[in-house]
Amino acid sequence: MASDSFRVAAVLVLCASVSLAAPVFTVMSQRPYDVFHPLNFVALSLFFGVFGRTLFILTSDSPTVADILDHRPLVTIVPGAVLSMVGSLLLCTGFLSASGIYVRPRTLASIVEQFHEKRFMILLPLFFAICIVGVYFFLKATGFEYSGIGSISAKRRVLINDVESSMGYPRLLAQDVPRAILLLLTAIWCVNHRRTTALAVAIAAFGALAVALPFVASSRGNVIFAVITVCVVINRARGINLTALALAVGLSITVIFGMLALRRVNTRGASVSESIVEMGFEPLFGNHSFADVTKLAHIYDAVPELINYKYGESFIGVLYAPVPRVWWPDKPAIAMGREITEKIYNRGLDLKERGGGTPPGIFAESLINFSVYGFPVALLAIGAILRVLYNSLALLSQQSIAGLAIYGGVIPTFCLSMMSGDFTRALVQSLTVTGIIVGLCLLTRLKFLN
Repeated sequence: MASDSFRVAAVLVLCASVSLAAPVFTVMSQRPYDVFHPLNFVALSLFFGVFGRTLFILTSDSPTVADILDHRPLVTIVPGAVLSMVGSLLLCTGFLSASGIYVRPRTLASIVEQFHEKRFMILLPLFFAICIVGVYFFLKATGFEYSGIGSISAKRRVLINDVESSMGYPRLLAQDVPRAILLLLTAIWCVNHRRTTALAVAIAAFGALAVALPFVASSRGNVIFAVITVCVVINRARGINLTALALAVGLSITVIFGMLALRRVNTRGASVSESIVEMGFEPLFGNHSFADVTKLAHIYDAVPELINYKYGESFIGVLYAPVPRVWWPDKPAIAMGREITEKIYNRGLDLKERGGGTPPGIFAESLINFSVYGFPVALLAIGAILRVLYNSLALLSQQSIAGLAIYGGVIPTFCLSMMSGDFTRALVQSLTVTGIIVGLCLLTRLKFLN
């Protein structure tokens, strides 16, 4: 029995190590080395979701381990570990295969090249007021009421016909627009030699707005995106200082731990200090976030018996994603998180009470859509798409301030959302930040702002 357990642990560690090593060594083979290379974001998700989570499961006796294993034997996650390893290798192979391919979007390049910095700065007070209005309507729609410190950061949602609405347009104004403006301001700061006090104040104001709604809505991923996208812009423009990078990482971790502590205060009645002490490594490894190896194993075991094959259906949700659910109450769900939670983890009641879900990640989503036989082709294609996107936006980032902002907003968002969430949501988020920046560029062409 002990020898069987050792063999299972050895297989898990080996697969986890290879899955992490594939993107890490692929990036290390590229010159010059880029700490914010797209495959490094893939590696980041694999580090927390596969490598770190595997070690956490093998070394911890916390009740959380039983929860993330869904009270199943350890051996049941071996298929997830193998699929993570194979998926990582295939994605990196697809990425390398498209090394010289790029798309030159002439219309987009023409628009971003005409970005007018001074007119943009004139419009900032108006943009700030619009974002504040977006925050107000989001909090009003989700029924925000202050009832103690635990109520500051909590999951907030609206259900329409028992389907969770993302409150897309209020969230767009309150979260996505401030983040896009922050990226443009950061790009201006990096590119220009003359930095004014007004620019510094604007960066601080929109930086606070960019993380305010994610913090209040207990959306850890969006806090991370706000910090990482800014770092990507700085690094792309002039190379980021390692001290500044360490501070950014430390700030992100501090904010995330604070959000999780407040969530525990809200749900368990513990004090903030008790919650922080109790958490340990659980916020990083004791969940289904990132490219989770346990979730992948459970989904592999569940299709097609519990979840039918989608045959590519989940990848086309971007076509109807812009339609508000209040206009189309029966609109198909964009994300699969609720379906996975209900059918695999049998927690429909929890969803009705608390909302949320368990998004699949690109490995599991490929499995759900194309079965284990189509899995290799899907991951090779995804890797190639990622390389073409990277090549194209890298070229655009060299042409203008707005192009630099688009690169910083899209690359980390797409990679991290794809690895831990749904492909459609990753695509929608990437198109959203691009659309906002393009819209801001068009507004700055209005000559009456001179």
